[in-house]
Amino acid sequence: MPEPMDERRVGPRAAGEFTVKVNCAGQEVEAAGCDLAAGGVSCQLPGGFDVRAPAELNLILPDIEEGKSHRISCRGTLLRRETANSGKSDKVVFRLDDIAHGDEVEIDEYIAARVGHPVREDGIGLREVRLEVNGLSAFSDAYVPILHETRIRFSFGTSKEELECTALVVKCERSRADQPFEVVLFFTEVSPRLGERLKNYVAALEAE
Repeated sequence: MPEPMDERRVGPRAAGEFTVKVNCAGQEVEAAGCDLAAGGVSCQLPGGFDVRAPAELNLILPDIEEGKSHRISCRGTLLRRETANSGKSDKVVFRLDDIAHGDEVEIDEYIAARVGHPVREDGIGLREVRLEVNGLSAFSDAYVPILHETRIRFSFGTSKEELECTALVVKCERSRADQPFEVVLFFTEVSPRLGERLKNYVAALEAE
């Protein structure tokens, strides 16, 4: 059984107050941002976008002190789509790809100015892990911030070999206060060797 282990810090995130312009699947949409972190962004979009779809993103981050806005352009990949109760829009999560170092700094400064707290060094405690080729779901007693980026370490069976990948938290919610959180992570950086091991492991489970 793979043993996911968190090895990276929990990064803070900032909610709302920024705009996301999305060019995806031939559509150009401007939406209010929901959450922003170093590894991704979430926003409300009309339906019709597919998971894993590539996109061109423009983030417009207001700077209240300077009275102007900072524009960040990068590519992104749609990792999660969740339809709102009204059915009129989806909350989507994009991973930020090919982002310039200067823009990464802009995002870090924007978040730091709003959350007002240092990065935590807490790990993620997961149990009842359900592994898939592209990610995993599990339960956690503690809330894990959406868009938190982490390193996952895997060991398969009796093999002493350990393989790692990067993963992004795309869901963390629970139905009642006395229930654990259901956490979903999407793998974002997987080596060819780990990808093959994951495929074989999942195929073996499905064959049982």
